[in-house]
Amino acid sequence: MADPNCSGPLCAFLGSNASSQAKPGQCTRTAGYISNAEINSIKEKKPESHTWYDKEADADFIVYDSTEWVSYMTDETKEPHEDRWKSFNFAGTIDWALVL
Repeated sequence: MADPNCSGPLCAFLGSNASSQAKPGQCTRTAGYISNAEINSIKEKKPESHTWYDKEADADFIVYDSTEWVSYMTDETKEPHEDRWKSFNFAGTIDWALVL
């Protein structure tokens, strides 16, 4: 994020989708794209990080190291999505990338 005091979806970000200035993940080594394992590690190793659930966005967020901002879904957030797709008799998974 450009402003460490901003913590929402309307914040200004540095870079673009093609050239994110976010810190690369320790495993993914990709700026702007980190795995659940990396998010869990950040939550464990950086107790000063700020996490919250946004009902309107139906998503979880974490801000760490002042300007690193991540949107993701916890298992609790994902569960209603899974239930919805199951109600349509879909089989499979709803995760974006299984390898992460």
